Amino acid sequence: MKVCDFVRSPAVSALPSTPISSIARQMADEEVGSLVIVDSAEHVLGIVTDRDLVVRGLAEGFAPSTSVESVMSAPATTVRDDVDVSEATEVMSLIGCRRLPLVDAAGQLTGVVSLDDLMIYVTRQTDRLTEAIAFETVRPRHGAK
Repeated sequence: MKVCDFVRSPAVSALPSTPISSIARQMADEEVGSLVIVDSAEHVLGIVTDRDLVVRGLAEGFAPSTSVESVMSAPATTVRDDVDVSEATEVMSLIGCRRLPLVDAAGQLTGVVSLDDLMIYVTRQTDRLTEAIAFETVRPRHGAK
């Protein structure tokens, strides 16, 4: 299965010059914990999380007008949106991230897959397997008395 099939919502992005106060407001408005930082052509430059805003921004004394490029994680690791989910999962495991920006063949942002997205999928698949096992367990066998 392709990783793009696991994305539950569109990516939320901002330009690197955006003030961190605007980033925080955008996260609150969009109800997300991260934003992908892109250039004007939608190429991924980095990613910023709510934790980055607190640990790298607030804790370091940055002013609310500070541009997000001062606190974002860059460069951001990305994967193509048409790779298999196992490849994306492997990348997330290797670099230790919870969110992975997806890009198209031109390198433009198309979405973000999160550990939450993947866990929802795995949970649903596990439920289906459990139902199949339960069905086989309680179904009478041919010739059984």
